Amino acid sequence: MPQDSAMGVAAERFAQTIGSQTHGALRVDVFPEGQLGNDLKMAEMARDGELDIVLIPTAKMSILLPALQYVDLPFYFSSPDMLYRMLDGEPGQLLLSKLHAVGLVGATFWGNGFKQFTANRSIHTPEDFHDLKVRVMQSRLIMDQYADLGAKPIPIEFREIRQALADGVVEAQENPLSAIAAMGIHQVQSHLTLSDHAYLAYVLAISETLLARLPHVQQTLLLETAKTITPFQREETARREEQFLQQIRQAGVRINRLTEQERAVFTRKLRHLSLQFEEVIGSDIISKTEELLFNWQSRQGKGNEIVVGLDTALSQTRARAGLAIKQGARLAMHEINQAGGVLGRPLALLAFDDMAIPTRGVDHFRFLAKQDAVVAILGGTNSPVVLAQSELADELKIPFLVARAAAAGVVEHTDRLSPFSFRISANDRLAGPFLVDAALAKGSRVALVLEETAWGRNMLPHLQNHCKQRNITPVLVAWINRGEHDFTTHMQAMRDSGADVVVLVVNADESVSWLQAVAIHKPTLPIVSHWGIIGGDFFAKTRHALDKVELTFLQTFSPARAQEARLRALQKSYGDLFGAGFQDMTLPLSGFAQAYDLVHLLARAIHQAGTTNRQAIRDALEHIADYKGLIKDYHPPFTSDRHDALDRNDYFMARFDASGHIVPQLSGAPP
Repeated sequence: MPQDSAMGVAAERFAQTIGSQTHGALRVDVFPEGQLGNDLKMAEMARDGELDIVLIPTAKMSILLPALQYVDLPFYFSSPDMLYRMLDGEPGQLLLSKLHAVGLVGATFWGNGFKQFTANRSIHTPEDFHDLKVRVMQSRLIMDQYADLGAKPIPIEFREIRQALADGVVEAQENPLSAIAAMGIHQVQSHLTLSDHAYLAYVLAISETLLARLPHVQQTLLLETAKTITPFQREETARREEQFLQQIRQAGVRINRLTEQERAVFTRKLRHLSLQFEEVIGSDIISKTEELLFNWQSRQGKGNEIVVGLDTALSQTRARAGLAIKQGARLAMHEINQAGGVLGRPLALLAFDDMAIPTRGVDHFRFLAKQDAVVAILGGTNSPVVLAQSELADELKIPFLVARAAAAGVVEHTDRLSPFSFRISANDRLAGPFLVDAALAKGSRVALVLEETAWGRNMLPHLQNHCKQRNITPVLVAWINRGEHDFTTHMQAMRDSGADVVVLVVNADESVSWLQAVAIHKPTLPIVSHWGIIGGDFFAKTRHALDKVELTFLQTFSPARAQEARLRALQKSYGDLFGAGFQDMTLPLSGFAQAYDLVHLLARAIHQAGTTNRQAIRDALEHIADYKGLIKDYHPPFTSDRHDALDRNDYFMARFDASGHIVPQLSGAPP
């Protein structure tokens, strides 16, 4: 950060304001131009409490926190103003909150300006990048961007760009106008294309160690002052860019600006990157951005889409299960839209993160139901949330399509006529007996281990009743509390009980510590689990323990069990949309496939009803004769007295392979 740059001037203003507001009690010393080391070294110093405040490019910080690649998404934001709204709004706050994981408190986003293309040719279309050698930062997202444009991305240090261009090592690059002018790039390139395709953001972050030493009023002052100066910093950057542009023009560089039509072509070409990197950046951040864009378009009177809402956990430990549902739904919509949409209109997805909190789920459900464009709502991973929402679906009369939550009461309403909830997922009334049978194929002294939640308590009778039918009594019923991580007494109780097999009904949060405890238990016991354990990054955290434990878990879909022609078609469409191979996906496959089939069935119901009227769609869902789905052939999927599309015959036990992919267990399903 040069001292006389827009950020340097803003940093000095920040220091002066803090000194003035505290009457000298706090003094901020500014060290520009890397005086204290490179960006990563300064970040480490701040983490260790050796440096109080840092201003570092998000691209560099993304090595420590990959979510910060958000601002590098090319052509993702329709305008600079739209990006600023996101950074200053909830998506930006979510991003800043993630800095706690690396010992920093994020205050705000400053920036060096929007990135533009330079080359020795005019850039108007993606084809103009074909075979072009492009200098890039060491970033997987940025390298993928140019590879997808047909270019040859070459990572080169910033200070070496000008010479590399002059020597012909590379032929093009991207940078803000300030960097282009400062490095003399315009002296070795003949064309500048104003694309505003991504933002070179800097995050202003404060060491948690520093803040912990300060009184609350001074903590607040530091954070709020940084935010207050943000508009000035951006305005100063924009003011200087006019000068840089004039300087570049005077050097004889030919300048063109992408038209809206040209931007739209680039946007379509690269849109898969936001989907491909959604797990890396955070589905909560991407979904919140999509929500805000939807609200903006609605206020502008834009959009002709038939909208399907989605409420599920998209953050914290259950994010991967929620993202699997979102990806399955989005892929189905992509296929439907490629074939012309429904009733001549495209389908669109509007996703919300309920964080597995019922009150949030209820609020989101009510909001979605109020939107005229929303014809149905997809849910979700967490049974307590979905149970509350299923009550609302009947009250608000909107089709509710459940893609994972397995509580029996979601669709088995003995006291309701014409319910609006439909499910493609397991049903715990059937899953409980299935798990007991799977356990009895491995042992005879069964221990039941359940989480102390509504889900665990509701599962217990299903397990106990089937044990009674099989003429056995569980030797142990143990409960795991939320946040519990010391399982010494659990393991002792397990040994004392003489159990030789465990049925596990626990979500991802506590299952990691529990399984690690089991791995050192002698002898280890086979574990037969519900699918709650795979909702987060369970495999990554337990892969070494899994070498010592025989773990299988309930599933409803595997590529190994899919019809070959349908699987090939899905693999192609998945690659087209997400820019990656379906075989490489490690998200929970059952939730993905269940959401995928549900959206295709919804589209068929809308077509059959000939209208987007919610009641008509609900009725049509009950009268689809058959559908050849990804999971199975449905004959029919639903009827007036059966809103569960799957039964026990569709369940099987699965395991992790060495790379974390979910595969069917070799021994097959229980009888």
